[in-house]
Amino acid sequence: MKRFLNTSLLPSSRSTPRNVKGINMSKSNTLKSCKKHFIETYNPFNVKSTITRSFSINQLNRFSQQNNFPRTTFITIRTTCALCGHEGQFDQVTSTSSFGNCDLDMRPAPLARHTLVDEVQECESCGFVNQSVGKCENIEEMKNIVKSDKYQEALKDDNSFLLYALIKEEEQNYLACAWSYVKSAWIFDDRNENDKASISRRRAIEFFEKSTTCLTLEQKMLIVDLYRRTSQFDKASNLANDLLKNEKIDSKFLIGILEYQKDLCRYKDVDCHVSPDENKIFFR
Repeated sequence: MKRFLNTSLLPSSRSTPRNVKGINMSKSNTLKSCKKHFIETYNPFNVKSTITRSFSINQLNRFSQQNNFPRTTFITIRTTCALCGHEGQFDQVTSTSSFGNCDLDMRPAPLARHTLVDEVQECESCGFVNQSVGKCENIEEMKNIVKSDKYQEALKDDNSFLLYALIKEEEQNYLACAWSYVKSAWIFDDRNENDKASISRRRAIEFFEKSTTCLTLEQKMLIVDLYRRTSQFDKASNLANDLLKNEKIDSKFLIGILEYQKDLCRYKDVDCHVSPDENKIFFR
C-alpha cells in the first residue's frame, strides 16, 4: 500500500512544481526532491519504501528498541470456541504505539498498523469470528449464521474481518458492520487484492449510510475517502463540499484534508494516501 503522495501528482524533473491543495509543495523543485520531501515527512522510520507491509512486527520492534521507542507486545492465550468447543491459541496485543500520521481512511501508522489481524479471533475449526471466540450470547443463532452458504463462501477469502462484518450485518449492528468492511479492505490492500478491497469499501459505504447511529464528522470524512478509493469521484467531491458547507468545521486541518480529497478526486486518484501533517496544510 502506498504511504506517500502518488508520484503521478508530482511534477516531472523539468517542470515547475505545482501545489496540490492541502499540501504545500513549494519547497520541492524537482521530482527527486519532491519524493525526498514526502519520504522525510511521512516515513517516521526514514526507510525509502512505499510498501508498509514490507515492515514486519519484529523489524519495527527492533527499530523501536534501537531508538528507545515503545514496542508492540503480545501475550498468548488459549480460548475454547463457544460454538464448537475447539480450543485455540491466539495472540493478544497488550501494548502498541503509532509513529506518524494515519492514512486518509484512518488506518493507523506502524506499529499499531500491523496489529490489525489480532483485533478479532477466528476459530480454526468452525470459522466463528468474534473479539473473543469464547463468548457468544445466542449460540444456536450464531451456528446458523456460520453454517450459511454466504458465510462459508466468505471463509475462502481468509479474511476474518469479512466474516465479522457478515455476523454484524445479521445482528443489524450496521455501524460495526461498516467498520469491519473497512478493516477487511485493509487486509485485501496488503495482499494487493484490489478488486476485493473495492467491494469491501463499497459495502462499508452501504452500511455506514444504513446505520441509524448519528455519524461523526470523522466518519463522514472517511466516507469521502471510501468514495474516492472506489472511483466514485463525483460523490466524494460532492460529500466533501457538503461537509465544508454544512458542518461548520473550525479545524483548518480537517478543512485542508477535505480540500486535499477534492484535488485527489480531480486527478482521478484512487490510491492510499497519508493524512498530511497539520503544519503542512495551506490555503490558496
